[in-house]
Amino acid sequence: MRKKSTWLRVFRMYSVILAKLLYTFLVAFMLGISNVINQEDRTIHDARFKIEKRQDQTEEED
Repeated sequence: MRKKSTWLRVFRMYSVILAKLLYTFLVAFMLGISNVINQEDRTIHDARFKIEKRQDQTEEED
């Protein structure tokens, strides 16, 4: 019976860890991009009633 070499096990272990980190980064990136697109779409097509408070610009007395 032949024993697996140590470098092959280490390579597989690091490749699995790297794949998990890459997958996590990709999912986080995609969620961030989708939130940006959703927020922009909301600001463009928002049909809710908005109340704006305006302040008169008056000159200050000396």
